[in-house]
Amino acid sequence: MGDFLRGTRGWFTSLWSPTSKEQLEEAECKILKRIQRPWVGNFIAVGEGVQMWTLQVNLSPSKGPPLVLVHGFISGVCWWAQNFNALSEERSVYAFDLPGFGRSSRPAFSHEDHQENECKFVHYIEEWRRAMGLDKMILLGHSFGGYVSMAYALKYPERIQHLILSDPWGFAILPAGIADRHTDFKPEFDSLPRWIQLGNSLLNTCNLLAPLRALGPLGPWLTQLTQFDTNKRASELWNDKDMVEYIYHCNAQNPTGEDAFRNMNVFFFWAKSPMIKRVTELPKEIPMTVLHGAATFFDHRTAYEIKYARQNSKVNIWVVGDAGHDIHVDNAEEFNRIVNEILQDTKDGELLTGD
Repeated sequence: MGDFLRGTRGWFTSLWSPTSKEQLEEAECKILKRIQRPWVGNFIAVGEGVQMWTLQVNLSPSKGPPLVLVHGFISGVCWWAQNFNALSEERSVYAFDLPGFGRSSRPAFSHEDHQENECKFVHYIEEWRRAMGLDKMILLGHSFGGYVSMAYALKYPERIQHLILSDPWGFAILPAGIADRHTDFKPEFDSLPRWIQLGNSLLNTCNLLAPLRALGPLGPWLTQLTQFDTNKRASELWNDKDMVEYIYHCNAQNPTGEDAFRNMNVFFFWAKSPMIKRVTELPKEIPMTVLHGAATFFDHRTAYEIKYARQNSKVNIWVVGDAGHDIHVDNAEEFNRIVNEILQDTKDGELLTGD
């Protein structure tokens, strides 16, 4: 029955929604004209018939480990359009669309097992790394991409030179009926009160962006409302109509990545398996940087909890002014300056250690 409904949804969407892979590609091409350095885009096979759309900016030999950018929920490679030029001066910068998002394949994810979904994302990134022939990388994840990047670093720490989390989602513990945040509490969804589990099921009966797809020809109009985000007033990218088209076409198609996210969250803002309880599993030799926008809707205190939990490791925290959740869009200049500072301090073959 589930397969039938999903098939029906795909058939209905193809008739009702004014979108296609070709339109997404066209919208992306308009935005990527901003890239001033040599770059190339390819589909990288990561097994199971899944391909990840990948950009490499700066094709010259890097002076250090490459920077790999992992986008957040509802987004894709174009969200880094204001960052590619500044961050690729001395090394290659890679950005890919996670499976289920953007131009990458849209494989099915579990509707029941959130841990299986997390493992799938980690698996795809590792298969991508192997296909690209990268040894070590500086991994930078934004929002949901920060959660996935942390999950990857926990499983493959030997591949991480520096972990950068930009306003990461999924670290904080749901603040409901919690007596102890730091010792014996097990932050698994099944351990939460039944009323929370029921409330989450009711809230997550459909995907967050289902209205965008349900409105059909009116979906692009709904996407235009994103331009009312006051944190992005200074962003030339956000004020470009091509970006609005890109956002629509990214999210009007088969939402398998959105399905995975829905299964992994509690009330949208919290993960069923929060990362704050796992940060101590990351080897102490791996440095971390955590960035938050001063006007973000996420709690800055989580960054300091990470720093407290990793007292014997290097953890730098930045709160970026004139920025909300999407720091790299809202205040691209300051974001680029901070990340470039990290890149300058991270030399080939070296691991930065804590103070």
